[in-house]
Amino acid sequence: MRRQLLLLAAAITIGNAHPAFADPCSGLHLKVENGGQDARNGRLTFGYTIRNIGPDTCTLGGHPTIELLDTKGVQLASVDIDEAPPTEGAGKEPLDLEPGDEAHFTLQFEAPKSAEGSDCAGAVELRATLPGTDMPATFAGSFSACGTVTVSPIAPGASPLR
Repeated sequence: MRRQLLLLAAAITIGNAHPAFADPCSGLHLKVENGGQDARNGRLTFGYTIRNIGPDTCTLGGHPTIELLDTKGVQLASVDIDEAPPTEGAGKEPLDLEPGDEAHFTLQFEAPKSAEGSDCAGAVELRATLPGTDMPATFAGSFSACGTVTVSPIAPGASPLR
């Protein structure tokens, strides 16, 4: 039996205000939203777009911290999450996001082959915390993470999977 993958396109704003005293890269000035998905060659890829909704330039770099959660909100310990190496234009240098600018990151893992004998873990929530922030963006859904989940470094522009 094939598991179906469903990820709700929930756009979560990290915070809900724009206080003048907030750090330009605080969660109060960054919005993370679903940037689409793709399935090719037995791999699933999910894109997430980050938008600077604050009044000042924000500098981001590195990888977001990713947590996959079960129905009780507990992190799935059985899922390994690795960081993809930096590439030209993604992760080698910090990225300056002017107000209104976008960046993105992706998650990739094996597609479920069958429900029997697989190394897949079912998650109902994905939590992504951007580097230098402590306010995660949360995406509800129902999906199966198989094998190692790989998170890309933050790269310029909107998710290419839109």
